[in-house]
Amino acid sequence: MQNMLGTKSDSCEGKTAVISGSGNVATHAAEKVLQLGGKVITLSDSQGFIHDPDGMSQEKIDWVKHQKTVARAPLSEYADKFSGSSWHAGEKPWGIACDIALPCATQNEMDGEQAKTLVKNGCMVKIMFLWIMILMSN
Repeated sequence: MQNMLGTKSDSCEGKTAVISGSGNVATHAAEKVLQLGGKVITLSDSQGFIHDPDGMSQEKIDWVKHQKTVARAPLSEYADKFSGSSWHAGEKPWGIACDIALPCATQNEMDGEQAKTLVKNGCMVKIMFLWIMILMSN
């Protein structure tokens, strides 16, 4: 991600990231975005996604890790725990405006229309970049 942005003389600093998933891949991606100075605003599970416009701190990501691996409780409780956040039942996070999109939940989780929505909403970096560009050319 940082290398992709570097090709445009840019960085993750100050960028907002939409991430799907809440397992190991997603939470580690969220931590990396934080380390690089970005702001994570979503995580998801099979029931929906959380949107935290203020951004997720390491404390919040640690809470998600505990919630999913130890407590085995739903991610939807995040919205009750952290004010200013919201739960979106049955939805995916790809309609949220962002600079960076990181699909970390499962394969084939984003369709062409969702990719187009990301771009329309200002997303500039998508991991799976070539796949999305192929979809958008059709």
